[in-house]
Amino acid sequence: MNPNATFAYHYHGKGAVISLEIALGFIMITAIGGNLLVLVTIAKHRALHTQTNAFIASLATADVLVALVNIPLSAVTLAKGTWPYTMAICRFHAFTMALFLIASIHTLMHIAIHKYLSITRRFNRRSRPLRVKLMLIGAWLWAGLCAAFPLMGWSQTVYKAGASQCGPALPSKLPDYLHSLLINSTNYVLPLVVMTFCYFRIFREIHLHMQKRQSRAVEQQKRIAVTLLLVVICFVVCWTPYIVYSVTAGAMKNKEALPLIFNPIVSIGAWSISGPAPLTITHYIL
Repeated sequence: MNPNATFAYHYHGKGAVISLEIALGFIMITAIGGNLLVLVTIAKHRALHTQTNAFIASLATADVLVALVNIPLSAVTLAKGTWPYTMAICRFHAFTMALFLIASIHTLMHIAIHKYLSITRRFNRRSRPLRVKLMLIGAWLWAGLCAAFPLMGWSQTVYKAGASQCGPALPSKLPDYLHSLLINSTNYVLPLVVMTFCYFRIFREIHLHMQKRQSRAVEQQKRIAVTLLLVVICFVVCWTPYIVYSVTAGAMKNKEALPLIFNPIVSIGAWSISGPAPLTITHYIL
């Protein structure tokens, strides 16, 4: 594709653009501020250099990079009504956005797995550092692989009219549908199933060990249960609209029938997982 290609133009209107820009600004400020605070806090206090906080640092790093690298480019794109940069930057934007967001999602999933194994399994403590390192490396390697698929020829990076970002083209051929199926199943369905299973078993384990204790312990159990539920709810609320949009757009024969405003709305919803709320909730349970 021509690196100086002219991209499609669609301006959503002043009111819609201002509203979307405010949402982007809020997500960017809270994500940068909240996650940098977590990283600085962990770095400055040796007592916080724990295995579980390694996950927190990885999650915070992915989320703050989304806010620093991807959201500013998207904010300018919305204001211009088109992709104002080169095709090379378009590919860079698509790659880094997929890398950081998928790494964040899989880190959340690995937090659930790590917590589940720590509570319900009796492993040798000396094996845990290696397990944590492998899980962290695995999250970023998988994210990098998924982000690189379009660069390797599986799907194609494009800018879609009315969008706030570059990304994979809407599927039209079998390889495109297979790419969409793999991305959605491994980066939404699988994490959702794993987190739901792990947190359900964690709650059950806590319940079995605490049902005969004092009322204060029961109250603590309830707080933990609510917190675990909120982790899953945050993931579902942030990502489900994007997945529904992606699947619907791919399945529709007349793809132009889908209102263009849906793309930036669901994308901003997915980016909102990079804010401090899920991070705070996750940090609370570890």
